[in-house]
Amino acid sequence: MSTDEEFTFQHIQTYSLAGTPSDIGSCTWRSVQRTIERLSQELDDATVKTLALDLGKIESCNSQFLGMLVHLHVRAKKRNKVFCVYQPQPFVYNVIKTMGLNEVFTVYQTRQEAFSAWNIAFFG
Repeated sequence: MSTDEEFTFQHIQTYSLAGTPSDIGSCTWRSVQRTIERLSQELDDATVKTLALDLGKIESCNSQFLGMLVHLHVRAKKRNKVFCVYQPQPFVYNVIKTMGLNEVFTVYQTRQEAFSAWNIAFFG
């Protein structure tokens, strides 16, 4: 992961849906720092109440990636905002569940499930 251009953001109402590059799961500490900085900018946006991270492209993860998820959750909570993830690959979901992080922040199995929970119309 080398540039912020690898992230995509879709804003729907007060939600910011962050698409991630596929290699973020096995990221280095330096790329974790850049990722936290970029996603924190979304949390600093006054119009954003929920930051939802799309894990659909991530097939593996390491402890730095998990630490980043926890950091983003804590940062969101301090700002009275919500951090969640959606559509994790099976391996990533199993790691999140094994570590108990699904009890820390919400994990939606699909984008449609997330949209339904937020009362947003889902169009594919």
